[in-house]
Amino acid sequence: MYIQPYYNFNYLGGGQNILDRLHYFNNSSNFKAHLIYLQTIIKDKIPVSVIISDKVITNQKYKDQLHKKLVKYIKQHHPLVEASTIKFICLNKCFQFMTSFYLISLPVAKKIMDTLPKNLINKSDVLPDDIYTLYGNLTSVYWEGKHFITKTSSETINLNAPTKQPRLNTDDIPIDIVYTWVNHNCNRWRTSLETYMGSEHFRLNQNIYNSEFMDLNRYRNRNELQYSLRSLELYMPWIRYIYLVTDDQIPSWLNRDHPKIRMISHRDLLHKSHLPCFNSLSLESYLHRIPDISEVFIYFNDDLFLNKPVSKDAFINKEGQLLLYAQENPHIDRCDYFKEVVKTLPHNNTNSELQKELDIFIESCYKLFKITPKGKPSCNESGHYSQWKNVNQLLDGLFTIEDRKFISHSPSAQRRSTGEKLEEMFGDQFNKTRNSRFRSTNCFGTTNSLYPYYNYYTDQAKIIEDHQVTQTIYFQNNPLINDVQFRALDKYKPTFFVVQDSTTAKSKTLDRQLHKLLNKIYPKKSEYEL
Repeated sequence: MYIQPYYNFNYLGGGQNILDRLHYFNNSSNFKAHLIYLQTIIKDKIPVSVIISDKVITNQKYKDQLHKKLVKYIKQHHPLVEASTIKFICLNKCFQFMTSFYLISLPVAKKIMDTLPKNLINKSDVLPDDIYTLYGNLTSVYWEGKHFITKTSSETINLNAPTKQPRLNTDDIPIDIVYTWVNHNCNRWRTSLETYMGSEHFRLNQNIYNSEFMDLNRYRNRNELQYSLRSLELYMPWIRYIYLVTDDQIPSWLNRDHPKIRMISHRDLLHKSHLPCFNSLSLESYLHRIPDISEVFIYFNDDLFLNKPVSKDAFINKEGQLLLYAQENPHIDRCDYFKEVVKTLPHNNTNSELQKELDIFIESCYKLFKITPKGKPSCNESGHYSQWKNVNQLLDGLFTIEDRKFISHSPSAQRRSTGEKLEEMFGDQFNKTRNSRFRSTNCFGTTNSLYPYYNYYTDQAKIIEDHQVTQTIYFQNNPLINDVQFRALDKYKPTFFVVQDSTTAKSKTLDRQLHKLLNKIYPKKSEYEL
């Protein structure tokens, strides 16, 4: 069973930094106690271990009872750890204090051993064999007769978390673009969808899919990609290649022979057991595997557009850090302007009804999540919120417990090596996401949640406030609401904007409204078109 390497067993508290203790006790048997323990874990390849003082183990029956209670505790407080893989170890005279239990993972033990100076390790050979006490950067759990309690410590140093990673050399670094795209009007794609929904896999997994899983807005194609590529050619001509990841679907207008265009099929990128795929979170977890993709690449969606010239400096700074744009509420600074626009509308019965609908829309903008959610994922919520709950649990355990802002829905800089490393670290989470044909409560987001914050915590990225950088246009059934948002686009002139389809029905009127706007901004064909 795979255990993620740097899962933080320390976030509930638990003593001093183990390296500090090792150096402090380097002339005593205490150092050897630590060393013997760590070497045992590595030698026997124990994924997760629990150290138990012999003071508690008075008889086998009591020992078994303690084991069951501890497994129950682990399941409750460390849900990412498979309790069946945990090995219990009893060391004689290993504690000064009352009954204690300590958890540590195999990769953490290796990390500690790799950090220790060899002269200290060699020195331990001449130390006595008595084991006196064991401290460490581990979770400590105390048995108080009827239940376990944990000791918390705000001063605990999290040695388990990944360390800072090397930054990039930005000199002449190539940068590629990646799009994921689907055409919901494709008969073959619709047949594939209907076939899957009649399969045994769907029957067994439909209870974990988010309620929005059949929302066709996620797949609707209004040829936004055509205009997004126009904006790319106009404002980011310096990019190297454009990778278009599709389910063997090719836009009729696309110039496939253009030297920058690279077509990637789901069949060539995804494992066959994860096909067919209707889940963008699953697709995104594979992007770092695209053959020959640049170390730094920028992930686009087909509904993302550039609104002004953009240089590499918008995605990576001179220090080699990726730049991530975070926002608390994508519309909060626009609402006052929307209200001013409404006042300018002529007063008639039709506009009166539209104004009421617009007021509801503005009010909903104020209520958008400011901080990413935590807690237990639910099928009754957006898959976007479910994946954030899963990712936050992972980040809280891996680094530190804190509130995190949403990463803006805008072109986002990624590192190929980050995807490779996190897939190795969190294989189970990647497989759960990839095995979900639709968004589900099992999914973990990557490109817009896990990767950005991992890069941030390991000093590979910097998070900056996205005030006027990105504007989200929530494309509605009501043309008036759309028009008001279009006006804000002209007023605020953001660097990026996204047209998020919130319509509930196909409408040629809405198609014409959107195309009118996009043709006004990008009237000229790009070289990527036939």
